[in-house]
Amino acid sequence: MSKVLVVDDMRDTTDSLVRLLRRAGHDATASYSAERAFELLRRNAFDVVVTDMLMERPDSGLEVLREAKKLDPNVEVIVLTAYGEVKTAVPAMKLGAFDYVEKITEDYGADDVYDIITTLVSRCVGSQQDETMYQIFFRSHHQLAYPGQIETYRSQKSDYELFVDDEYGTVYVAGNDIDIHDLPYRVLVYLMENRGALRSPIRLYLDVWDDPDGWVLAERNPKVLQNRVKARISNLRVKLDLPNVKILFRNERYGLSVPDEVDYCLIKESGSGRSDIGSKAISKRDAVASMI
Repeated sequence: MSKVLVVDDMRDTTDSLVRLLRRAGHDATASYSAERAFELLRRNAFDVVVTDMLMERPDSGLEVLREAKKLDPNVEVIVLTAYGEVKTAVPAMKLGAFDYVEKITEDYGADDVYDIITTLVSRCVGSQQDETMYQIFFRSHHQLAYPGQIETYRSQKSDYELFVDDEYGTVYVAGNDIDIHDLPYRVLVYLMENRGALRSPIRLYLDVWDDPDGWVLAERNPKVLQNRVKARISNLRVKLDLPNVKILFRNERYGLSVPDEVDYCLIKESGSGRSDIGSKAISKRDAVASMI
């Protein structure tokens, strides 16, 4: 059971989120102020912290993030921001926040926000698992494949609608080799590894693009960054052309939806050097159908 701390001075919001996280199987604790959060962080070990950005002071959320990371560099922090205040999330991402979520937007309300946060918490927990050599996703099950088994799966690639072999950098749709290279390919692997989670263009760009000036671009010209990400997403949509495998766009966030009835497979060899994406193990929770 993962331990989650929820920090927000709006009691109704905090209590609702804590109840939802507990129903999802997490050990969630509420804090209605940054000061109380500091006390709890110093006395307890939390796996994930969900904190509002603006509380008693404009930088209260950043203070919680700094303190959490100082006490435990491995803790994951999700930052909540008010609608339209994406710029306030950029400093949080620089400090190591896992992701940020806008509380209420034109496209979705409180219930959707809670669902997104719950999914991100599960992703945080999954990213903290021990590394494994190979990861295989197919038929909505998570299995580990060892070196002696890999060739068996590769010989069955035509059995899957979507088959991605990250060791060799190859993509197959219904057994046919698809020409996907460079950034669109890395974006696809990233979305498959983070299936079920919504990623902002900033987060996706910083995680996948090899751009040392990524933060500068995010701060000074986020529209250019968004357009770069959208172009790669559009490229993937055209290349895959699968009605059941969807690359989703929702209020400037992206995710990959692979329904239960679709056969899909991702082989990822840890440390293969094929891509710049991390090879953290994926939690079994991520094998369930996407929330979207």
